[in-house]
Amino acid sequence: MATRDVPTLDGSGRMFEKHVPAYLTQAAQSAAYLPKWKATTAYLAGDKVLNPTGDVVSAKVDFTSGASYSSANWDLSTTYTTPTQAAGLSAALSIVFGG
Repeated sequence: MATRDVPTLDGSGRMFEKHVPAYLTQAAQSAAYLPKWKATTAYLAGDKVLNPTGDVVSAKVDFTSGASYSSANWDLSTTYTTPTQAAGLSAALSIVFGG
């Protein structure tokens, strides 16, 4: 993957945390990521997780998950980005920010 220098305030061509807006920091982005599905976990209707195949799903009703994933408890989300799409965005950002 090719990288390139980007203009920065200090002229180094590298992005540093101080150059990144607060809403794009790792901490802010981590809060925005969805958790992976977990066995024997209580979920509320509308909770969103990544299912074992990487799709974003939303709980249909309040329930506690069993030992294995059951698609009957979940609706496939049409609102959120899939991990594959997010990986493409991440790759594009790493080119821009030199990651």
